[in-house]
Amino acid sequence: MKIKNLYMVAGLALVAGLGFTACSDDEYDVKGNPNDLVFLNKATKKNFEGMIYHTPVGDIGSATASFPAQIQRPVDGTVTVGAEPDTSYISKYNEAHGTSYIAAPQEVLNNLEVKTATIKAGEYTTTDSVEVSVRQSDFAKLTEPAYLIPLRVSAKGAVGSEDQGVAYLVVKTGNDFLGFDNTTATTGVVNTPVGVFGGISAEFLPKAVVSLGVDMSVTLKADMSLVDAYNTEHNTTYKALPNDVVSALTVEGTTIASTADAATTPIKVSAPDDKAQSLALGTYLLPMKPVVKANGKEAELDKPVYVVVNVTQSLINDDAKEIVGSEIPADAFTCTAADGLDVNAFSTDGWSFTEKKETAGFTLDLGAEHNLTGFLISGDAIKDYTVEVSTDGNTWTSLGNTAGHSGPSVSAGWYSYTAYMLYGAMKARYVKVSITPNLDYWGWQYIQWGYCSIDKIAFYEK
Repeated sequence: MKIKNLYMVAGLALVAGLGFTACSDDEYDVKGNPNDLVFLNKATKKNFEGMIYHTPVGDIGSATASFPAQIQRPVDGTVTVGAEPDTSYISKYNEAHGTSYIAAPQEVLNNLEVKTATIKAGEYTTTDSVEVSVRQSDFAKLTEPAYLIPLRVSAKGAVGSEDQGVAYLVVKTGNDFLGFDNTTATTGVVNTPVGVFGGISAEFLPKAVVSLGVDMSVTLKADMSLVDAYNTEHNTTYKALPNDVVSALTVEGTTIASTADAATTPIKVSAPDDKAQSLALGTYLLPMKPVVKANGKEAELDKPVYVVVNVTQSLINDDAKEIVGSEIPADAFTCTAADGLDVNAFSTDGWSFTEKKETAGFTLDLGAEHNLTGFLISGDAIKDYTVEVSTDGNTWTSLGNTAGHSGPSVSAGWYSYTAYMLYGAMKARYVKVSITPNLDYWGWQYIQWGYCSIDKIAFYEK
């Protein structure tokens, strides 16, 4: 079409003895075209997205494209503008956008509802918008995750542009008509010298993405086949929660009332303490699919929620009320490695972060072997941290992460810090600290002025 118009216009220009300069390919079939072309202005929205949910009470959602159109030059009569599906544009769209959308079933395309718009005589634009919708009676026929419906402008009383007269309607489908306030809950078990504490306990509050108009009972069902996919997507190596623990789970469901947007109580997931506390050290994953009952029908939804179970070992004694031992003189400490901090600027009385990042840390040589009874590392830019110790710099023992732990307070000038005491003394010459920075701390915007720092580092020995 463009080539034919190019020759036509070029020929007319030569006959008239005029010079001719071709427009760009993207604009040519509008500019300089002898036809009265109807097209979509560059500023007009051309990409639309609809969502259809397959639910126990039927198919709910919408898939509509609505756009104004204009004509190349005013004409004497009225122009009626509509649109029609043209699947020949799908491959070009996919190539340009890196997508792999497919065509909707022909029956659905044949049944599209089209509301036309009018360009009055002597005017350039439609008085309203062209509107194209997938009929609700056809929603059930759309079973694939996503479709692309190219809509080419048609015109009665003029000609629709082939290049600038196409809008696109992406129609996505699914059964995830519920969402959750959180999709991942983390719980933990801690092994200490005086016993094993913690367990598996998680809560998820469901909310309606679209209303079904009826009460919905919601629960969760374990699906361990999803562990590998989760690890691949999140670059983790979580273990699947063992079958004997999964089979012992208790799940307390909840209800979303027909008049409510969310449940008033969460779904609760738990396991007997003896099962949870028998787990070996490591991180475990429990994927769970939502199951909904409504109007006497049941549906298992596609998008899961996850329970992450951390089984760790900690030597931190939360019941310690005072410092055990005395502070080790810091003049012999040497920083041998650092991440996010400057090795050469190390000081136990103040040490600034060099960049804002999700992890940071450092390794110290205490100068000699000590019998550690506790430690203190503090700063507003620190969320929590893990301490490991070694006598040779090769074999390390974790003393635990500070998250969820408590200890005696240490005063220094205007400030007070939390120290963490151990159940028993640990021999150590080398200390490795892995930090989770507090990324919400306001001082990161002033990092260059030293507002983000480790304010104090101390180790205690008996």
